[in-house]
Amino acid sequence: MFLSYFQNDLDTSIFLKSFINKPRKNIIYLFKLLKFVATLSLNRLFTIFRLDFNKFKKIKYFYLISLSSRARYLKRIYFSNSIMSSSKVSDNWYIDLPILGWRPRKISNGFHSNNILKLASRNLEFKGNKIPWENSYKDPEDTMALHRFGWLLNILVDNQEKLNLNNLLDFIEDWIFYHKDKNKSIEWESYSVSERIVNWLLFLCAIKPHINIDDKRLSNIKNELLNHLKYLASNLEYRGEKTNNHIINNARALYIGGRLLNVKFAEKIAILIIKNETDRLLDNGVLNEGSTHYQLLVTKNYLEIIWVAHKTKDKDLINWLKFRIKNMLDVCNYFAIENKDQFEIPFIGDISPDSPPDWLIGYPFIYNKNKFSRWSKLWDDFSEFDRLLKDIIFIRNNNDLASMKKNQWLKIINSNSTTFSMVKNSAIKSHAHQDEGSFFYVYKKLPIIIDPGLKNYLKDDSISRSQLNANSHNVITINGCGLMPPRTSWMSRTEMGSEIIYSLDKQSINLKMKGFNCLGRSVSWHRTISTSGSLLNVYDKIDSIEGDLIKIIYIFNNSLEYIKNQKGYTIKYEKEKLNFEIIPIDNNNKQIKNGHYNMFNAYMSKKYGETMKCKTLSYCFNANGPVKIYSSLSNQNKAS
Repeated sequence: MFLSYFQNDLDTSIFLKSFINKPRKNIIYLFKLLKFVATLSLNRLFTIFRLDFNKFKKIKYFYLISLSSRARYLKRIYFSNSIMSSSKVSDNWYIDLPILGWRPRKISNGFHSNNILKLASRNLEFKGNKIPWENSYKDPEDTMALHRFGWLLNILVDNQEKLNLNNLLDFIEDWIFYHKDKNKSIEWESYSVSERIVNWLLFLCAIKPHINIDDKRLSNIKNELLNHLKYLASNLEYRGEKTNNHIINNARALYIGGRLLNVKFAEKIAILIIKNETDRLLDNGVLNEGSTHYQLLVTKNYLEIIWVAHKTKDKDLINWLKFRIKNMLDVCNYFAIENKDQFEIPFIGDISPDSPPDWLIGYPFIYNKNKFSRWSKLWDDFSEFDRLLKDIIFIRNNNDLASMKKNQWLKIINSNSTTFSMVKNSAIKSHAHQDEGSFFYVYKKLPIIIDPGLKNYLKDDSISRSQLNANSHNVITINGCGLMPPRTSWMSRTEMGSEIIYSLDKQSINLKMKGFNCLGRSVSWHRTISTSGSLLNVYDKIDSIEGDLIKIIYIFNNSLEYIKNQKGYTIKYEKEKLNFEIIPIDNNNKQIKNGHYNMFNAYMSKKYGETMKCKTLSYCFNANGPVKIYSSLSNQNKAS
C-alpha cells in the first residue's frame, strides 16, 4: 500500500524497493528523503499565514534572517534609516522617461468588440473594455500571465494598425483599482510583480510620443509602481543554493523601476543583486539550468537592463555588463538552427510561458538580420538599440565552430550535420529534464533525433510528466531508472547526484557518466556520439548486471516516414533513404538476441501549452552482465 502512493514517482518507488533489499547502503538517501518530507510539511503549514511585508514592518527583520548568507550584501540597505518607507518618485519621472522607438501605423479611437489577450497557453477573449481580472485558470501560468501584462507588449507589436492607446492605459488603471483592496494572492507572486513593473514601464516608454496622459492617471500609475518596488524588495526570490534566474528578474524590475522613477533604494538593491548573482547563475554567459529557451529569455532580460542603463547614462553598469551580455548572446546564437529558411532552436528542457519562442527567435538572439525577433520590434527598426550592441555582438565564421563547448552545452558541426548535447553537474535543476546523456541531431538542416521540450508545468498533466521523464529523451534506462531522478521525483531532493565527465573533438562528443543510484547501486555509463564514418554513430557501454532490463530510447521527428526492416528502420528523407539500427553486444562480444523494437507516437512541444506529434523508438533487452550498444544512422543510397 505504501509503495502504491508513489505510482507517479517511479524513481522513489524504485529506491524504496532497493532500500528494502539493501537498507544500510541506502540509509543516507532515506534520511534525506525523510528530511525533505518533514520540511515540505512545515512549509505547507506556514503558507496559511499570508503576511504582507508592507503592512507589517517588523516582519522585515524576520525576512532578513530568512535571506541566506549568499544575500548578506543586502542587509545594510534594509537596516539603513527606513530607506524604503521614505522613498518617493521623482516629480519629473514621466517627462524624463526615455522613448522606446516603437511607432504605431494608425491610432484608433475605438476598440474591437471582441478583444483577445495572449496568455501562457490560451487566448482570453472578452467584450467591451473590462478585462475579467477575477478569472482563474486550471494552469496557474495562464492566471499569472493575465496579471503580468506581457500581452500588453504583444498588442503593441501585433496590432499596430488598430490601436487605441487610451484604451490600453485603461487596462493598467483598471487593474490598479481592482486590486486596491484585494488580499495578496497569485498576482502578487514576486516574479509576477517583477514582470508587471517592467511591462508597464516599457509600455509607457513606447507610447509616450503618441499620446497625452493626464496628471491624475500618471499619479495613480506612479504610486502603484512605487508600491510594487517596495513589495518586491521585501519579497526577493532567494532560495539559498537553489536560487535561480528569478532573482535576476527581480533585479531587472528593481533596476528599471529604480532608474526610470529615480527610486534610489530599488536601484541600489538591483545593482547589488546583478553584480553578485550574474556570474553565479550565468557563468561565461550560460544559464546553467538545463533549458535552451530560458537562455534566450534571461538574455532578453539583461538586454532590457542595459538599454535602461544606456538611456539613463549608467556607464558603470554598462561597462560591467557589456562583456557578460556578449557571452549570453553568443550562447543564444550557438543554439541557432536554420531549417527551410527559418530559424529555430533545439527545445531542450523547459519552454517558458512568459516569452514564447517566436517572441525571441531572431536578431539579436540569432546573428542574422534577415530575421528579427518580434521582441526587437518594440524598438521599431532596432537601429538605435543595435548601435548599443555594436561592441557586443561579434559574428563568427561558421568554419570556426566545428566543435564548441559553452559550459554545459556541447556542439559539433560537420558538412552535413549539427549535434548538440550537454553536461549537467549543476545543483540548479529548475528547468532541466531527466535527460543526462541525451543529444539533438540535425541532418542537412532538418532535426531528425530531437528533444520533446515541455508542454506545461502542471503536475497532473500526463503529457508533461512524460516529457520530463527519461523515456522521452535520447538516453538509456536500467530497470526503468534514469541516470538521475527527475525534478518531479522526491528522490531529486536527496541530492542523489551523478558524475559526468566530457571530452570533445571535431567529430565526437564523449561522456563518462555515473549514476542510476535509485537502483541501490551506482552504474557507469560511457557514451560516444560520433559524426564520422556513417552519418551518426552512438556507442554506449553500460556496467550492468545480469537480469537488468536495458532500454535505449530515441525521439524522432514526426515529419519523416519510418518503415520497419529486418535490422531496424528505414527513414525516408526527401530523395534519400536512411537506415537506423541498434545492436546490443554482451561482455563476450556476442550480439544479444532477446531484444525488440517498439515505435509509437508521442508528443513534443515548441511552445508553452501546445503539442505536436513525434516518434519514440525504444529497444529493450535483458542484460547478462556489462553490455555495449551500437546505434547507427547511415545512408542507404551511398551504401548501395
